[in-house]
Amino acid sequence: MPLKNTIIYKTLITLTLIISLFSIITLFYMYRNNVQISQTLLNNQKSYIEQHLKKEEKKLINRELEYIEEHTHFIVDAVKNALLYNLDKEIIEESIKIFMKQKSIRSIYIYDGITNESYLSLFKEKNEEVINISKEISDTADLKILKYPLQIDGNDFGYVKVYYDVIPLLEKIKDEIAKGKNEDHRLLSKQSEVLQRDIHDFLMNNIVIFSLFTLIILLALFLIFTKYIHKPLDIVRKNLHYFFDFFKDAKKGFIPTEINSNDEFGEMSKEINENIQTVLELHHEIEETQKEILVTMGTIAEAHSEETSNHIKRVAKYSALLAKYYGLSDDEIKVFKDASTMHDIGKIAIPDHILKKPGKLDSNEFEIMKSHAIHGYNMLKHSKKPLLKAAATIAYEHHEKYNGTGYPRGLKEKNIHIYGRIVALADVFDALGSDRIYKKAWDDEKVFSFIKEEKGKYFDPELVDIFFRHLDEFKEIRELFKDEFVTKKL
Repeated sequence: MPLKNTIIYKTLITLTLIISLFSIITLFYMYRNNVQISQTLLNNQKSYIEQHLKKEEKKLINRELEYIEEHTHFIVDAVKNALLYNLDKEIIEESIKIFMKQKSIRSIYIYDGITNESYLSLFKEKNEEVINISKEISDTADLKILKYPLQIDGNDFGYVKVYYDVIPLLEKIKDEIAKGKNEDHRLLSKQSEVLQRDIHDFLMNNIVIFSLFTLIILLALFLIFTKYIHKPLDIVRKNLHYFFDFFKDAKKGFIPTEINSNDEFGEMSKEINENIQTVLELHHEIEETQKEILVTMGTIAEAHSEETSNHIKRVAKYSALLAKYYGLSDDEIKVFKDASTMHDIGKIAIPDHILKKPGKLDSNEFEIMKSHAIHGYNMLKHSKKPLLKAAATIAYEHHEKYNGTGYPRGLKEKNIHIYGRIVALADVFDALGSDRIYKKAWDDEKVFSFIKEEKGKYFDPELVDIFFRHLDEFKEIRELFKDEFVTKKL
């Protein structure tokens, strides 16, 4: 990257220009207007004090209101307990009057939800005497209202309204805040007079020195950056760019950056080159190992059920072909193809006497056989690797049917993952046309007729159309990976 295009270079130039311009303007402005600046400072201080005092005022008011609300909760709890124990109305009234003598509570109104009428209505006059009134008082701007439902053991018995007067409280707090503000303003005025005397001398003597010192520092940093930092950092940047691009797409080749510097940055760049190459090799090795493990486990599952290993190869090829024409991306197809080899891994958990039974399974045996989808999913679901997550999905859903009659969850249509829908068709196509311990292979006419009949029932209609449009390619795969022997029936 050219030096003039770097952020640090542009930042240094910008700072130099800004500070130079700022110094000139400040000298001229402060020389002519020092009194005005000191007055501005005073006004800002006053504004800050007023804002601070407003916050304090709000805190005091909120704290007082919180105390009142907390006190109100005690009243509501007292009413609930009184109702719970069926105390007389006179006892409840006397108890509430005691509460009303405290703080700013002016009125309490209790509505009986059972009789749908006022149960108790009290009002505190200016002489602090609490009296009974005939109905609930009207809402006013001077009174704040708190309403609480009367619920006991989940049953609604009405509600309690508590009115409290906040005006005296607010006036008292505001008076105290005003006294504090006046005192602060007096002190600020004295400070302003001192500032007006000193600001001119201070600014004239120091701003010029500060500006020159800053310019010298910026110039020195610029020279150091140009000679000792920019070029080595540019080398490191290029190598890091390759490093992160590698993790975005490991298939891309890595071309080490040529290192011409022998300093610390050059050595670091060389080491980055070496480490990236090592990581690249390890990544490909791990990726290939994962594929081999999946294929091996799929082969073990097929061998356990006395099916040929070519079955999983054909299913993988069929699945990749369907995925391609369905429109999945190349990366998805690559992962999906490798993951499809694990579709029947759950058969490892099925007892041999059921898995290898030469005849038709009874209902209980078939229920056990169906559980291989769940077993396969449970074996693979804990991994966060994309390949194993895809394999878990396929193992779980490749026996679901498009119309919702499949197993293990009875998923329907697009609720079945596309991986499961594809493998369902590929697996059935290969199974019907292959010899099994419990049946002979069907001829092509019968297989194709079955797939057509199950369009929209067992199989995704779109996938069935794709299958028949490219039937020759599927036959070619079947011929290329045909079984070399037929499993003998027991």
